[in-house]
Amino acid sequence: MRSFRRGTLLAATAILLHAVTPAAAVDMTGDATAVRIEYLPLSGPPLLLFRNAKRALADGNPQRAIDNLDEAIRQRPDSGELRTALVTALQAAGRGDEARQAALSAAEDLRLDAVARRQLAAQAAAIGAEENEAVAKRKTVEGPASPGKMPAMQPKAKDKPATAAGAADNGGETPPLPPGEPAIDAEAIRRLSERAAAIRQERAQAQEAETAADIAAGPEDAAGAAPLSTDDPAYKAADAAYRAYERGDYADAASRAEEAVKLAPGHADYQKLLDNARTALAEAKQRSTAVKAEEEAATSPSEPATESGLDAGAIRRLSERAAEIREERNAGTEGEDVAVTEALETPAAPVPATEDPAYKAADAAYRAYERGDYEKAVSDAGEAVRLAPANSDYRALLENVETALAQANARTAAAPPAARAAEEAYAALRRNDPEAALRDAWQAARNAPGNRAYQVLLVDVLNRNAMREEAFRVADEAIARFGADRTLLAQRGVIRQAMGDQAGAVADFEAALALPGPAEEETALRLNLAAAAMATDAPETAYQALVPLGDSNDTAVWLARAKALTAMESLTAAATALEQAEMLATSERQRADIAIAGLDLIMAEGDGRRARSALRIAAEDGVLAPLGATEMAYLAARLGDRALAYDAFSEAYAAGELEGSQLIDAAYAARRDIHNDDALFWLKRAIDEVDAGRLSLSPEGLFGLRREVSDISRRWGANIGLFYGSSGISDAYITPPASAGRSMQLGAEAYWRPPVIGYRDGRTVDLFARQFTTVYDSLGGPVGAPTTQGAAGLRLKPFTNLNLTLEAARYFKIGRYSRDDYLLRAAISDGFNTDLMPGSSAWWTGQYFGEAGRYVESDEDFALVNASLGRSFSLGDDGNFIVTPFIGISADYNNTYATEFALGAGPGINLRYWFRETKYEAPMSHLDFNGQYRARLGGDDRARGWFASLNLMI
Repeated sequence: MRSFRRGTLLAATAILLHAVTPAAAVDMTGDATAVRIEYLPLSGPPLLLFRNAKRALADGNPQRAIDNLDEAIRQRPDSGELRTALVTALQAAGRGDEARQAALSAAEDLRLDAVARRQLAAQAAAIGAEENEAVAKRKTVEGPASPGKMPAMQPKAKDKPATAAGAADNGGETPPLPPGEPAIDAEAIRRLSERAAAIRQERAQAQEAETAADIAAGPEDAAGAAPLSTDDPAYKAADAAYRAYERGDYADAASRAEEAVKLAPGHADYQKLLDNARTALAEAKQRSTAVKAEEEAATSPSEPATESGLDAGAIRRLSERAAEIREERNAGTEGEDVAVTEALETPAAPVPATEDPAYKAADAAYRAYERGDYEKAVSDAGEAVRLAPANSDYRALLENVETALAQANARTAAAPPAARAAEEAYAALRRNDPEAALRDAWQAARNAPGNRAYQVLLVDVLNRNAMREEAFRVADEAIARFGADRTLLAQRGVIRQAMGDQAGAVADFEAALALPGPAEEETALRLNLAAAAMATDAPETAYQALVPLGDSNDTAVWLARAKALTAMESLTAAATALEQAEMLATSERQRADIAIAGLDLIMAEGDGRRARSALRIAAEDGVLAPLGATEMAYLAARLGDRALAYDAFSEAYAAGELEGSQLIDAAYAARRDIHNDDALFWLKRAIDEVDAGRLSLSPEGLFGLRREVSDISRRWGANIGLFYGSSGISDAYITPPASAGRSMQLGAEAYWRPPVIGYRDGRTVDLFARQFTTVYDSLGGPVGAPTTQGAAGLRLKPFTNLNLTLEAARYFKIGRYSRDDYLLRAAISDGFNTDLMPGSSAWWTGQYFGEAGRYVESDEDFALVNASLGRSFSLGDDGNFIVTPFIGISADYNNTYATEFALGAGPGINLRYWFRETKYEAPMSHLDFNGQYRARLGGDDRARGWFASLNLMI
């Protein structure tokens, strides 16, 4: 290993420890043994400066670290970890006096919490003597410690934890354990105590070297284990296990230790770390079960997390035997009984411990016992004995699990009906069969309605069976009966999330967090709260929910922080959180989720094209392989990759994965990628799902699907109308400007939408032909056939979400009073509630229409604008006859009139009847009568009088 200057190495180590535990205090009250950590986590620029300082110290550049820390402290003067880091950096730079002064000044700063101030005061006092102390300790070090050698974890004692100073005062002897604690070897306890003391007292410089030296001094542990780098994945996993153990999260500690063992199967310390973490987990479960049993003794027992018939000693012996098995295997021996066998038959090469079938069976038995599956434990332990009949440890394991099974069966047989039903439900859940658990869970809850645990069980089972409404009702009633309960509130919050009530979920999770509960539930609760807050567009709430988790080693925590920070537009901090999540990620799924968050971050930066390019690259590289086709489809749709979204939805449908509302989303994806036939197919399948009761949609939602089918499937249309007035008679859709007097015109138009280009995601192309004839003129002008005008042209709607149409038409003579000309016209319209409104008998409606055009050869320019607001009423059994009284305003302009502008307004009424509909299509035709009287508000008198129209739209 390359040597470093001692000051720089210790300084970097101290910074690292402070990053993990920025503020810590030991709670000595009662039987408390856990380190109580109160975090004031850094974020944004101060966090980045802090990380830069750590890198600078590791690179041997303390001055750069000091500069970064000075700026970070200016932004966050309340941060104890920044102050401590600055003192350490000053020491590394050889500026001891400044370091001591900085520590004293910070110790008197009331903006820091009391624990940080005490630590800084102790650091100031220790600066003068630190170097001499370190020199003295180096004399006892036989050689550099391997950073891969991790101290084996043992369960925490129930008394005051030992410290390094305490061990020294006793001449190196480990303080005795309280009565009843499992016997643990003295060497492991001493190393554990030294590591814990290093964190609690923030004396990283001296204690880290001492611990490493003690570990290296044990040749029996180091035999055959090559030194590992601190970048080694096995070391990182073991270090994470240690830290999880230190904060009391034994389940996480066991999980991380298992990973370390898998990565370095020959490492004895990692095996011992795993065994001791499992022992601590088992005892924690037993203590939890005992507490629950006392609370619910008045009713009936809840699920036996561990067998009450086995005391702590039996549990300890199970774990110790498993540990001894691994130690024997790692040392290449199998104990006394195996030695006899080896004398008779020596194998060509020893079987590695983790590959030995007997070892695998014994390990599986231990795991089954740990989760309470005693039948599986007996089966696996029996297999281990069959494969290695001379191994006394396997026989003892079998005897213990058989005893546990017998006692569990006896207790179940003697238990009340509710308890027996609950045990059957728990057994079904352990088999991952929630459907089988449903009947027994109901029976347990009904037979013992006063048992809170059974209500929790029932809610869980109902939720796992996707019976959300029933689960919500049971949870609601249980909370009303038992009062505010952390578990029930958390369960109800999860159900609210699944039902789409994110605001209610936020309220439940916040209420749950306000109540006391097990520390191991804290992370899951806060992650759920953050997810619900994000769904309510409250990223600040989501981020604040995660703040108490501090410098967590949970990938999900950092990923959730990154998402919240992205939504808050704190993009630099979000990128930092994603980097941390990526460093902690251990599975392909986690890496895929991080990649998705990275894509969202690019989108938040406003670079959609780069995000879509990165999506394609990630998909091709296999980073997103853990995503199913459906999830990939939604990701691509969110990022705007229409082709990839359509392909993924098609793949998902072919695999039978699409159902319910996913069919609707697939249809819109197909429409956006111009696959109209598939869009229609999936929309119709969604309508079938609604009819079959498998998809719940409001009447308006179902009508919207049918209207979408009508719009996509339309290939032609026609409009026949009779119009009376002088200007602004209707929407001027097919009529040219009227004469200066009162007139009546009859017009008709037919149009065709060609395939492929006719309908493209709401953009349309129509080829039309129209004619109109003047049938009445108040000024005595020509009427009838001589006035018939013909026209043909092209009409475009170029935008999906904007109802703007552009028209170019050739007007040609039919009657002698018609003309040859070219017309260019643009029109725009919009409104609200202008279609049928199923499920409503009355509603407000409003719309506007505007157009402008020019007859090219005759140099005639015209424009028209009108707007109306009214109240619609649905009449008739089918609700297709609509009456709408309204008030409207209209203005028109024509440069050929003596008075070019006219403006009028007044009340009116619209009568409309919709028809021509099918199961899948909304009404595609309507008959429409519109009448209005307008008073002149300005301009020409043509704005005053009666205006009417009768239209048939097909």
